Amino acid sequence: MTSPHRPPHVSDQEARRAAAMLVSLWESDELAAAHQLPRTQERTLAVIDAAGHMTASALGQRLGSRASSVSRLCGRLESAGLLSRRRASHDRRRVDFTLTEAGKRALESVRRQRLDRMNAILASLDRPAQTALKRGLEGLGDALARLPRADCRRRPSLGGEQALAEEGEGAGEQA
Repeated sequence: MTSPHRPPHVSDQEARRAAAMLVSLWESDELAAAHQLPRTQERTLAVIDAAGHMTASALGQRLGSRASSVSRLCGRLESAGLLSRRRASHDRRRVDFTLTEAGKRALESVRRQRLDRMNAILASLDRPAQTALKRGLEGLGDALARLPRADCRRRPSLGGEQALAEEGEGAGEQA
């Protein structure tokens, strides 16, 4: 049985398998251990980084978390020197969170490690498989961009899509 949101030639099992592979690759436990940044903290930094700055309530909505949980999480990130908070000049009740330079470096390190791992896997594929994967991922990105705003706030950014594409092009030459 297929979902009404997918073409009939893609089964639920195939969709689940593809999603599981992508999530498994991106959220590898060995990478999480290597950079000592729990996924929840990593995601929080990534969401704030994408927005530039964010209030606790906006962050809670984006993460699907309660305000009290977000407050504790941001407090831990602030104590670790990865996040800073400041009152908005136009509304002293509003507190904005931004990444510190250390937070930006930590997030970039995580992204770089993930991209390095993905590039190593891409390099192990033959050229036709790399090309097919690249086309498929581009199509997926385009499809996500066409979703209504409630379903997909923006086209996903992993903080290095261009590097991934460039590495993928050179990977076939190395094999």
